[in-house]
Amino acid sequence: PVIFPSYPKEGTGVALHTSINPSTVLPPTYALHTTAPIPSQTFLAPFPSLVTSSATYLRDPLNAYARLGMPKPRVHLMGPPLDLALDARGGKMGSGMGTFVRSGCRPNAVLRPVICDNKQSEPDSDSSLSFALFALRDLKANEEVVLGWEWDDANVVHLLPALLRDESVF
Repeated sequence: PVIFPSYPKEGTGVALHTSINPSTVLPPTYALHTTAPIPSQTFLAPFPSLVTSSATYLRDPLNAYARLGMPKPRVHLMGPPLDLALDARGGKMGSGMGTFVRSGCRPNAVLRPVICDNKQSEPDSDSSLSFALFALRDLKANEEVVLGWEWDDANVVHLLPALLRDESVF
């Protein structure tokens, strides 16, 4: 985890903006873009979310993980040793710029745990665990911030590269 003396405020020293791609047929698509170059390993934005165990998220039939083979949009699974589900859907949990990041095949950002001094909200607790977006590599101006896909290991999508290499399939 990354340790900060206090949780950085959103947009502190990092040039990010959300963009909307409106369509007359489809619902709008939201994304997170840089407005200036950003160096690797830089804190990009907090990822406000409801933190639950992965097992609880996977077990809930409303999440349809068994059918989809991946978490729903704005939900991210943190593997071992954390085994947590970060759910940023709806409510005030989904009110940060970090929740607009999309998933893709060529990720340039990652979610990491952040331990912060929590003196403002809970005097009995010395720290609280939160999650934030960090750059995996140097980002260019106007580049979309992208997290990697989180396909289940048993999902058929993992067979696609082999199928595409086989000339007899198509």
